[in-house]
Amino acid sequence: MIVCVMASKDNGYKYLKWVSETKIGIVTQCCLSSNAYYNAKDQFLANLCLKINAKLGGSNMELMERLPNFESEDNVMF
Repeated sequence: MIVCVMASKDNGYKYLKWVSETKIGIVTQCCLSSNAYYNAKDQFLANLCLKINAKLGGSNMELMERLPNFESEDNVMF
């Protein structure tokens, strides 16, 4: 994974995303330095971690028990 902290919104963002995800197969996560450093509130950091976790194949939520109507299904999206 490539984590890119950018000083400002830049046209290089699109190019980075395109090259990394379509040409070399590496997922990316970008954010602005002002959000990551100066305005690093708990909610922003939590959302950033959830996005990174999902992009790396992790599970952000899991039901404690299977729902009765969906017991035979492997995956369900609401």
